[in-house]
Amino acid sequence: MKFLRINPLLLVLVAAMLVVSCKPGKDPDPFEKIQLAKFAKTWTIQSAKLDNVTRDDFSTITLVLAGTFNNNSPEGPYQYTVNGTRPNPSPWPASGSWSFAEGEGAKTVVIRDPGTDDLQMNYALSADAKTLTLTFNVTGPGWAGSRTNEVEGNWEFVFTTN
Repeated sequence: MKFLRINPLLLVLVAAMLVVSCKPGKDPDPFEKIQLAKFAKTWTIQSAKLDNVTRDDFSTITLVLAGTFNNNSPEGPYQYTVNGTRPNPSPWPASGSWSFAEGEGAKTVVIRDPGTDDLQMNYALSADAKTLTLTFNVTGPGWAGSRTNEVEGNWEFVFTTN
């Protein structure tokens, strides 16, 4: 009977390659964690439009987005605060919470005040993460007032950061 003779050095090399190839790698961060790092800062208003008409009465506001990522709840909620002089009425409450939409929706949609008012806001973040555009539709009276016709419609807010 013939025995197959294996070179001991070859055996050690094969075993080493198997061990190295089985080394656990670091899982990539969830999309929401990456986006939260880009979002969590103070944003300064550049423009506000209602039904494509420029509104100058938002010129002093800043939007502060904040939160700590939680692997158990990657969508959020996180927090926001609107500083500066808000017109009366306004489509923005002074503060509240926000979450990323679930699944693939997280790439383009955030939900402002989830569980209470659930306002879906589409967002676009520039490639350098310094310009944030939020678009949404208001169908109710807004905050700090009850003149519904002054806040209803399609809004676009463009914010920038350093």
